[in-house]
Amino acid sequence: MRLLLVVPIVVGCMALSGCLWGNRQTKSVHSYSSAMVGVLGEDVVHLDYAVIERTLGESYLTRELWKETDEEVVRVEGDPAASLERKTHLVNNGFRIGQVGALMPTKLQDALDSKRGCEKRQIQMHGGHETVLSCGSPWPECRCQIVRGERPVSVEFERAQCQLVVEPSLAEEGHIRLRFTPRIHHGDLRTDYRSVREADGLLHWERQENSSEEIYSWLSWTVTVAPDEYIVIGTIFDRGESLGEQFFLTNEEGRPLVQRLLVVRAAHVPTPVDPAEENFNRRSPLALRAGMITARGRGD
Repeated sequence: MRLLLVVPIVVGCMALSGCLWGNRQTKSVHSYSSAMVGVLGEDVVHLDYAVIERTLGESYLTRELWKETDEEVVRVEGDPAASLERKTHLVNNGFRIGQVGALMPTKLQDALDSKRGCEKRQIQMHGGHETVLSCGSPWPECRCQIVRGERPVSVEFERAQCQLVVEPSLAEEGHIRLRFTPRIHHGDLRTDYRSVREADGLLHWERQENSSEEIYSWLSWTVTVAPDEYIVIGTIFDRGESLGEQFFLTNEEGRPLVQRLLVVRAAHVPTPVDPAEENFNRRSPLALRAGMITARGRGD
């Protein structure tokens, strides 16, 4: 298995945006700048995330971290209370989700500050739209057990790509509601063409490359966070070939087993459209604008 973070990015965005995760003195609160944003609007959300890698069984990611997180935060869309049933489904399928407050645990901060075994990214997007966090490069073969009813069901996919579809939306008091849905793309890419009508009424053909997908909407969950709170997502790796293990474990030939932890933070950063900002975006060099990832996915 080989899991690498494969969300495209230009490294220069790290310098333009500043440190994503801050430091202990500032409680890791990031100061977002609206001067170089790539997405404009009152509903703009900044999504910061990092992937931490450690040798499988490393004590902190396996045990200690979860003593410092709140694991009673999983909710079902539209339900204000934590859902024990959904959490049980997630645990049975190898997913583990927790929330960390503004006072970042020291060892987690050290892991985020490390130049080895940690990759950080930032996405700008409109609330109510989706973006995808790919949890590894495609597997030649992916086998796992799906637990939904009384008996687990074995599934197998060729050329499988594990992904988490994330949809942020605005909540009260500056909070962000994040909905996560596990998804697996698999099989060969196929080329499709569809008719698209422009605003002026003209039609044109648009080419798309698609593959088969399995969307586990019955495992989707939501968490609501303040700008200085974090979501951590990992796996329970003692359950055999669970779905969560396919997302967060790696078994490469000749290398030790690797486990991964996804750390996510979101903030509402309204960036009103005004002539000055529009002119900036039109005139700014491509190299500068490329420093920011933007997500312009569809809304529901």
